[in-house]
Amino acid sequence: MMCGAFAFAAAKARENSRRTEITMARKLNAGIISLLIGLTAPVCALAQDAPQIRTLDRQTTIVATETPRTILNSPSIDEIKPVDSNENASTRKLPAPAVASNAVKKALADRVKSILNEKVIRNASVGIQILDLETGDVVYKHNETKLLKPASNTKLLTTAAGLSILGADHQFESAVYVDGKIEKGVLNGNLHLHIDHDFTWSTRFYEAGDVPLRGLISQIKDAGITKINGKVIVSGYVVYGGVATGTLSTEAHLKRAGNQFGSLLTKNKIHYSGLSISQNSKTSGKKIATWLSPVLSEAIVPLNRVSHNEYADMLLLALGSHASGKNTYEAGAKAVRDWLKKTGLLVKGLEQQDGSGLSHGNQMSADFFTRLVAYMLKSPVGREWAASMSISGYDGTYGGRLAIDDGKGRVYAKSGTLRDTISGSGFFVNRHDGHTYAFSVIVNGMRNKKATRGAIDRIVRVFLGDHLKATLPAAPQMTSLMSEGNSVMARWKNVKNAEGYRVYKSSDGAQWSMIGETTDTSYSLSQEAAHIRVTAVNKDGTESFPSLIFSYRPGKKMMTIAEYARCRADEAMRPPMHQIAHERPLAKLIGDGWGVQTVKSASSVQSDGVFFHSATCNGAIAWDSGDYEKASTSNIPVIINIADASLSADANGSCNPSSGKVLGCFGEAILAKDRRLGNRNQNLRLRKAAGSGSTRPSQLKEWNGSKTIYKLNELPVAVQEKSDNKGSYTVFGLDIQSLDSDKTFKAVWKDLKLD
Repeated sequence: MMCGAFAFAAAKARENSRRTEITMARKLNAGIISLLIGLTAPVCALAQDAPQIRTLDRQTTIVATETPRTILNSPSIDEIKPVDSNENASTRKLPAPAVASNAVKKALADRVKSILNEKVIRNASVGIQILDLETGDVVYKHNETKLLKPASNTKLLTTAAGLSILGADHQFESAVYVDGKIEKGVLNGNLHLHIDHDFTWSTRFYEAGDVPLRGLISQIKDAGITKINGKVIVSGYVVYGGVATGTLSTEAHLKRAGNQFGSLLTKNKIHYSGLSISQNSKTSGKKIATWLSPVLSEAIVPLNRVSHNEYADMLLLALGSHASGKNTYEAGAKAVRDWLKKTGLLVKGLEQQDGSGLSHGNQMSADFFTRLVAYMLKSPVGREWAASMSISGYDGTYGGRLAIDDGKGRVYAKSGTLRDTISGSGFFVNRHDGHTYAFSVIVNGMRNKKATRGAIDRIVRVFLGDHLKATLPAAPQMTSLMSEGNSVMARWKNVKNAEGYRVYKSSDGAQWSMIGETTDTSYSLSQEAAHIRVTAVNKDGTESFPSLIFSYRPGKKMMTIAEYARCRADEAMRPPMHQIAHERPLAKLIGDGWGVQTVKSASSVQSDGVFFHSATCNGAIAWDSGDYEKASTSNIPVIINIADASLSADANGSCNPSSGKVLGCFGEAILAKDRRLGNRNQNLRLRKAAGSGSTRPSQLKEWNGSKTIYKLNELPVAVQEKSDNKGSYTVFGLDIQSLDSDKTFKAVWKDLKLD
């Protein structure tokens, strides 16, 4: 479910006024789980406004830019009124979501009590809280405020603060400086490499851990340096290689990186006389080379999924350095505490002594973790934070846990293990009632790790069942969001047995606010940019998962996003039924110089160009040549997602889209590709980082007849230009799922130069 609101204060008062509590919860954040998507409905976030993804072209190119997201809290319902309400005459209040009755809560508590009485944790210190984010109701609590050792659940706090303070697109920089003149290839002075807290120098992110060093040396050679008369100095903080279960030694990692840097200089015939490796050497001189890490939203994936201690501790040091210039855990912890004060999450007695959770001095509570989850899921970086967690039954430390019908792919969590501690915190989506629940279970003083993990999982399973006895409506299917007269109309198909619909609006595709409830299958808005999605509500207040995101933005040049696929390839690193919509609205791919509208089918396209989301479904072609002909009515390019396309066995063979070999035909094949071409063992990157053992899409190879194969920042992109009797046009095939960050999207759009 998506529209859940976190109203913790209201939940505390639920016994006095349950109705008031629900209302307050909705006002505080009618969209806290903007990231949640349906199990049964196909999900693909179509997009616009806040630029995010971009596309490319040879003659004309398309990419998009990302607008920074700075608002921490979604506007309340009172702050965003339905627009043109006179045209939405059927607007009315729909039933509120169900809250567990006292009898239901007692039955749930009795089941948990029987687990707590088992020998394995009977004498342990246990803190538990289950919080319904849809209503703000505390469904269950037990010693919820007791401060306990959280073990690696600490990483949830470290990464939440990291994303919030530094930003999801933050990159750690390594730079080379020279403090003398370069004359005829000779540097008369020192060459200094400084590394700024980069923990990604490993095969979890690159083909080899020294890829950043090789990139820097390539730039040194480009500067014309073949000999250094001064010293080679290496300083800073880095994790070079790294062991997930290891204890961070910044000196050891820097020494390994520095020695490898010296070896590579020699290998590249750059001569020097001495190498100095010192943690805190001051930098000076002219910068001649730089290397940027993957964005932080990528970097924290292995940190949380495989619970990488060294990465987490380095991130805390980075936060300390960013805030005060001090590279200590104490400085990092202070930066986190200062952030917690601003958010209102700081609790008395909370103690953080490292970033990883290895310290037995860390003290946090189950109540704290559920409130942290609730806060982060509605924050501007909530989507990226949630995406870094392990998923039950699929990958990471929860890959082999809760892989049951009610749990598989529905629990996003972080595990924790110390000698006497087992913990688990995160959130799950109940497949019966659609509600999202934050949970935290911390056990201190246990003796059997395996049995204790089993007990924690059985406690979580209690709340994965159908305790609300709900009937989940189907998600609405939107058909269009486009200008009609003086307004913008959102339209969708009727959902059987729906009492009505809730319409949600977003300016960035991350934070959502409900703007109206209606019994119609349409809703009128003003002529302004917006992302829209809709849910269905039945008589008992159960709300469906959201529809696909449709987007609109006025503009002189219009780009249409046509969602016509029978299904969609899943987002990279995610199980087929994943609950989090990690994709940005696709309209964000389109630059600010374009207007945007979203429609369901090719026959509805009424603009100069079209962005088509999903090209194929399990090898079946979603569009035929006629659809492409309808969409390509001018010289504006057609852009298609090739993520699940099938490779043509004979690129020069006949063009028959229905065969599943090509994406479209105009007398001859436009495109024939497969994201799975090439050596799948060569590009591990994030999927390997996630601990799943599977690989990222490898780069696409050229096929006979292809005019251009374009590699942008190692992203697989194909460009094929063809012409027919109507003139010249361009089709871009782009694997959108390989675009991992807003910065990447912006870079792609900039290179495409369509604006």
